[in-house]
Amino acid sequence: MIWKTVLHYARFGLILTLVSSQLTEKQKEEILNLHNIYRSVVKPEAADMLHMMWDNGLALVAEDYAAQCIWEHNQAVMNELGENLYITTGTLSLNKSMAKWFDEQKNYDYASNTCETGMCGHYTQVVWAKSSGVGCATHLCRTVEYTDYKNATILVCNYYPPGNVVGKHPYESGVPCSKCPETAIECIGNTCAHIEISVTEETGLDTQQTEKPWTQPHHLETNVSSSYELEFLKAKSESWLREMERWKDEEIKRCPRHIKKRPNVSTVAESTQP
Repeated sequence: MIWKTVLHYARFGLILTLVSSQLTEKQKEEILNLHNIYRSVVKPEAADMLHMMWDNGLALVAEDYAAQCIWEHNQAVMNELGENLYITTGTLSLNKSMAKWFDEQKNYDYASNTCETGMCGHYTQVVWAKSSGVGCATHLCRTVEYTDYKNATILVCNYYPPGNVVGKHPYESGVPCSKCPETAIECIGNTCAHIEISVTEETGLDTQQTEKPWTQPHHLETNVSSSYELEFLKAKSESWLREMERWKDEEIKRCPRHIKKRPNVSTVAESTQP
């Protein structure tokens, strides 16, 4: 699940930077690999853990929110995306921030599906089996709302589908990869790598895209869509789309010989935040 990020966000009028974060490609790879490593070593073992993939659309959402320098969860997407936050006044260590999230495992009891002490929501989101997409961003903030932090770096990671569903375990325990979805074709580090099916406009035929470990920046990928895109972005697009329709009609009237009407497009110190 990877979004056609820049195109879709431009279409829906969301003011997001074209550069999805201050993270380098190497840092994105590190974050993704750390997620999959932690997802592969859960106790008890997971039977249905999906192999996580980097998603530039989620990274754009993370960058947009990180730039606001607010130390609380993003209320605009709280029902649509999962989210983990981390803040530090020193040099940001991705390994340390991820380790701090995963270290909450000690507070979580799988049998009762509860946090015995402290918090464990960051851990359960990292290892939420069905959360197959992750996108993160960082931002250096002079001040951070709701804190006394100065010149602090915020790390925001968004997840889709979202985890931490009340009453649900983060994953189903069992032999690794023994309960992968039907689209899974390979077991990578105790996680299920799967195929996404889509229909091309040109042929109308199904095409398959195999998920693999990180090999290249995913902003180069195409032929993808997201149900979140339908549910979340569509809700924010109506007025902007109407403006685009009016502009298109005016342009067609003004230059009828040169502009053809296009077919409709379906819009498809350190701390963590509880």
